[in-house]
Formats: sequence, structure tokens, C-alpha cells
Amino acid sequence: MSENSVAILLVEDNPAQARLLQEHLKSVRHTAFEWTSVSRLEGAIAALKASRFDVMLLDLTLPDSQGLESLDRIVAVAPELPVVVLTNADDDSLALDAVRLGAQDYLVKRHVNSQLLVKSLRYAIERKQASEALRRAKNDLEARVRERTLELARANEQLKREIRDRQGIEQALVHEKELAQVTLHSIGDAAISTDARGRVQSLNPVAETLTGWTSEAAWGQALETVLRLWDEVTRTPVENLLDRVLRDGACLDPLDHRLVGSNDTQEFCVELSAAPIRLNEGEIVGAVLSLSRRDPRAIAGPPTILASQPRSPHGIGQPPRVRASLGTGDRRRTPQRRKPRSLLSRPRSLQNRQRYLRSLRRRRTPASNQRVAAQQREKKRPAR
Repeated sequence: MSENSVAILLVEDNPAQARLLQEHLKSVRHTAFEWTSVSRLEGAIAALKASRFDVMLLDLTLPDSQGLESLDRIVAVAPELPVVVLTNADDDSLALDAVRLGAQDYLVKRHVNSQLLVKSLRYAIERKQASEALRRAKNDLEARVRERTLELARANEQLKREIRDRQGIEQALVHEKELAQVTLHSIGDAAISTDARGRVQSLNPVAETLTGWTSEAAWGQALETVLRLWDEVTRTPVENLLDRVLRDGACLDPLDHRLVGSNDTQEFCVELSAAPIRLNEGEIVGAVLSLSRRDPRAIAGPPTILASQPRSPHGIGQPPRVRASLGTGDRRRTPQRRKPRSLLSRPRSLQNRQRYLRSLRRRRTPASNQRVAAQQREKKRPAR
């Protein structure tokens, strides 16, 4: 349909009524109406298949179709065509049923005039165009919704797979963490692990005994709070022990950090070593500190460092006080198991050395031994 031309398909079996309708539209200016008139429904369906029309005037009383059946067949053939129903009966219920089935308007033949007919045709065309636009928009929206739904379903499946993968990774990490904890708790040395900021993350039982802190109480504390180090000569604290490990990724050689400590019952010696904890990408995420007990007499050489463990607010009883000295070692004599002296062992003192030499001379021959034994018997014999 152009602005000045409207193609109309008229389905009317009464020729007089068909001419009357055409006469009503002849007086209309500025618009040309092109008429195609048929008297049967079959002829209307054939015309629709052969040509394109802007609007249809459909009589519900035809020789080959009666009532709303005609409207159903027309809507099935041309659903996008606006239809105005013509009838002789002034029946509101029939008009409503026709509109529900797809008709755009309903006209009673005896009430039709030029103005009403033109208005009905134009409104029918506009409403149908608006309805078709809404239908196309609805179809487009439904298609987009279906497409978006499929995308969301695929994204949901991908997310589920990622969640399953992440859960598997987390379970593997938990397993590795438990294995690492079991390993740390099984070794005989004291082990302290920290994060990248030098905050304590865990202590094994040996480290808890050494520091006087439980692992739960020490978690999140600075290493210097749990384990203090100081120089024996200058008595100045040694701080930032793990800075080089966490910053540069360097390991601390245990020979450079040997300590002597003491608790409430005894003095003990430890060797301190530290190493960074790295991820697969090489990122440093923490450090592990190892303290191994050593013989105090084996300590000599490097500068003196002292270590102590501060009191823990939640520690195990009275925390030990640790003192470390490097170089000369501990001057206090510790109880040593006495070893039997062999014939070749050399006494330390001069008096013992002289006695040892005399005993060697007496033991040189069996005869000398017999002579010494006889002299001893003579000394023990009572005088007469």
C-alpha cells in the first residue's frame, strides 16, 4: 500500500451490495482504491495466492462457506492481511468472536456509509501493521531469549566444570597441606613456617616445646615475637632474620646460624637454617625455619648470637629462656659417661702419668709381677 493507493479484495456474493460499497469509496479524495471482487471463498483464496492486497472485505455469508469458518480459512492462508468482516446481523458476540479469530473490524452492511467504511479500512490497515510489528518484535525477542538461554546454559556448564576442577585442585592442595603437616610433625627438628610477610603459620611439636608457644597461639605472630635473637657480645637484638630469604630467595646456611639455648632444666644447642617456599611460577609465598639440636662442644668459629623465646600468652606452661653462644661453646661441664681406660690411654695429670709409667714397668715380665705380689704379701703379713 502506498500513501495514495489501497488494494482491496472484496468477497461478496451479492453484486448489488458489491457495487454499493464501491460507490461509497468513489467520493473519497486523495486516495485511490483498487478493487478486486470475488463471490466465493475459493476465488478469494486463489486471488490471495496470485496477488498482494492491502485489506480484505469479507462477507460471512457465502455460497461455499458460512460464518466464522470463512475467516479461519482466510487467516490460515494470509495471516498478515487485515480483514474487515461484513454481515447482515447486528450481533456483538459474533463481532467479538471475529476479532478474537484475527479480524481487524466488524461492519453491519445496513449501517455502512462512506465515512465509516474509509475509517474502518484505514484503521484495520494501521492496526494490522502495528500488530505485525509487535509480532515480529516478539518473535525476535523470543529468538534472542532462546539464544541467550543457550549461551547461559553453555556458560553454566563451563562454570560447573571450572568449579569441579577448582574443587579437585583444592582437595589436592588440602591433601598436600595435610601431608606437609604430617611430615613437619614427624621430623625430629623444630620447624617453623611463615608467610611472605614473616608471620608464623605453623609450629611442629618440637618447635612448640622449644619456643613455648602453641601453633594456634603463634599463628599470625611475627617471627621475632615467637623467637628472639641477639648478639652475645653486644647484647643487641638480631632482627629481620628472614628478610634476605623472603626478599632474595636465598637460603640461610646452618653453619652461619648456630645457637645455644637453655630452658628451665637444661642447656641445649641448635643450628638454625632457613629456606624460601616457592610456587611453581617461582613466586615466594613464605619461608620455613629449621632448628636442629647439636652438641654444645661442637660449636666454634662464627660470631656469637643469642636466642630466646618470649613468654607466650597461651604457651605451654612456663616458656623456656633460650641463650645462644657461638665460638668457645658452653664452659659448664656436662655429666659425661666414664669410659674405661685402656693400656694405651695417656693420663692427663703428671702424678697419674708417673703412676701409669710405674705400672707399665711392673707389667713387663711375669717374674716382676710375681715379685711385686710377694712384696705385697710380706707387707700384709702380721709381725711376730
